Amino acid sequence: PDSVQIDSISVLPNGNTTIAWKIPRQNDIVKYQIYLFNGTAQTLAISPGRQTKSYTYSTSSAENNTVSLFVAAIDSCNNLGGFDKRPVSLFLKTKYDYCAYQTKLNWNEYINLQNGLLEYRIYYSDNGSTFTHIASTQQTSYIHKYPTPGKNLCYFIRVINKTKNVTSTSNKVCFFSTQTPSSNYVYIKTASVLSDSETKLTILVDSSKIINGLTILRSNTGINYSNVGFINYNGSGNYSFVDKSTLTKTQNYFYKVAVKDSCGNNRITSNPVKTMLLNINEDDDNLFVKHLSWINYEGFLGGIGGYKIYRIDNQFLKATEIGFTNFETTTFTDTLDEVAPNGSKIEYVVECIENTLNNYGIKSSSFSNGIDVYMEAKLFIPNAFMPNGINKTWRPRSFFVDKLEYEVNVFNRWGELVFHSNDDTEEWDGKNCLTGIYVYVINYKNSKGKTQQTSGKISLIN
Repeated sequence: PDSVQIDSISVLPNGNTTIAWKIPRQNDIVKYQIYLFNGTAQTLAISPGRQTKSYTYSTSSAENNTVSLFVAAIDSCNNLGGFDKRPVSLFLKTKYDYCAYQTKLNWNEYINLQNGLLEYRIYYSDNGSTFTHIASTQQTSYIHKYPTPGKNLCYFIRVINKTKNVTSTSNKVCFFSTQTPSSNYVYIKTASVLSDSETKLTILVDSSKIINGLTILRSNTGINYSNVGFINYNGSGNYSFVDKSTLTKTQNYFYKVAVKDSCGNNRITSNPVKTMLLNINEDDDNLFVKHLSWINYEGFLGGIGGYKIYRIDNQFLKATEIGFTNFETTTFTDTLDEVAPNGSKIEYVVECIENTLNNYGIKSSSFSNGIDVYMEAKLFIPNAFMPNGINKTWRPRSFFVDKLEYEVNVFNRWGELVFHSNDDTEEWDGKNCLTGIYVYVINYKNSKGKTQQTSGKISLIN
């Protein structure tokens, strides 16, 4: 009989190998002899009947290596025909790189494919889902990038000939896509403005797993984030980061933190937070009235309990809480009549208070940018006083004048210094001075730090 022409050799889903062939032209063929080649040829079976066109080798050795099967026809006189070149099953091997998140696939070349090779098709499934054709190639290797991590992955290869009427399938390879251990949570406790160019984040991270570090991400809109910094992991669960490239007086910012695992891959991402932006509007009818408004804070898991408003009368005094609003109110009005004599500069800051302890047992707060209010310095100077009358002393009254840069001098008609003080609350009583005209000279700095001088005459009346 003629040599049997092999149609295909393929691996079944259960790991068995099946071989199919075309029936030779001789009519007196009565059976086929099936061989397994494993260094030497050995008879596997005798398949009776001329019309028999396939045989299944019911051993799963194809899952561990290639399987070589071939067939010879036997006629009614028990003559043994020739056989086709030994076709070899496709044997797929995989290697999963859990750091690069990719699967490397390699398989042997499928030889003696009728009408030539069109392509090898790669099929993929995760967690028992339907297999999907993900790529085609004429090579015998492929890299599947970014398969789903933490799932059971399966692959197989199918070869197609140019006329698309012959196919052969490889063994199926399955494995679990293990990821390198990483933190289970990361949380931005608070984002606070430190200065005109600095914003500070405080961060909590799960330290039960070793990681590479934390990537700091920032956005102006809350949509597109960019990398602005990195914190190396030191085994602690608490970290802080100061972003020194912010413009806190004109812009509020959004932040997120991504955990970078020991492979250098970004894993989980924190809660997004949004900093506050404080603005002040003047009152057209009253110079001493200031209207505060701010963009609300976002990010507390415990919700917002409200906002504290602080005023600093000048840069040398401690902040004073002047008001409180609920979580819905982001405006406040302040009147400066009472503090006008206290200093040259007024500054406002708003603090957002977390409402309750959150899931991490934390209750935080966040500060807005500070806003300076520079008031025009004013001096009200009496032009006469009567030591023995009703107005017994003389003292200039200052409003929004720098207290540390204040000096008053009074001279008699001969140019002699009769009174000197650096304290704007100290009074001149005119003691041991004659009735007459005196000259005062006052040096001070206004709220913007500019040195000023004013002078005039005082009448001392007895």
